[in-house]
Amino acid sequence: MSIKQLLINSLKPLFIITFTILLIVGIFQTKLAPVFHTTQSISTDFSVTGEGIVAVAPDQAEISLGIIINDTSVKSAQTKANSQIETVKASLKTLGIKNDDIKTISYNINPNYDYTSTNRAIKDYTVNITLNIKVTELNKVGDVIDAGTAGGLNTINNLQFSLKDRQKALDQARELAVENAKRQAEITSKTAGISLGKIIYYSEYEQGSDSYLHSYEADTIKQGIGGSEPAVAQTDINPGSGEIKLSVTLTYKTL
Repeated sequence: MSIKQLLINSLKPLFIITFTILLIVGIFQTKLAPVFHTTQSISTDFSVTGEGIVAVAPDQAEISLGIIINDTSVKSAQTKANSQIETVKASLKTLGIKNDDIKTISYNINPNYDYTSTNRAIKDYTVNITLNIKVTELNKVGDVIDAGTAGGLNTINNLQFSLKDRQKALDQARELAVENAKRQAEITSKTAGISLGKIIYYSEYEQGSDSYLHSYEADTIKQGIGGSEPAVAQTDINPGSGEIKLSVTLTYKTL
């Protein structure tokens, strides 16, 4: 064997050992080395809001009429007040108001004190009765008020107009709002170069109301008991009109 061959044979095991050590170190370092990832958040949602508006005219009303009676005797005050209430109820029924549409919503009895006296004596009592009357024929609203005042009622708390079938008008506003939102989504996405998928979220918010409140103070009618005349020959009430507003938000998945 030549000297050259002898050197090669003697160095071969050393080379193998060195290579193995380097390989093990490389694997070990690779496992321990931290790995960095670069991430980027990309929105995949597209939202639009549409509005639907429906003009509405009220088709029913609720009226709160009442009577206030002062008397030195609780029994006497109750008797007078109850008598006036029954008279008014009878008049309302002649106008076609159903008994179920006439409700007593408050009945109060309160003592009134003489604060000028040292012992704070009771000087008289106040009986306050309030009726809530539903009127389904709006042309009779003025007649109902006149019947109440003519029968001795001396307070008008409020007059509220509303819709019998409010849900129908609300559904119409919803349909218009969704159509408006979809049209906006189509135009905006086309302009911006966005491809829209299916709707993944829906929400709605009602902005308006169809109810209108008319308040009348007690001093706008003649005060008194037992057939006092109303302040005018005939009460004229205009229910007016209003609108229901509904906003909807549609959220699309972008492609």
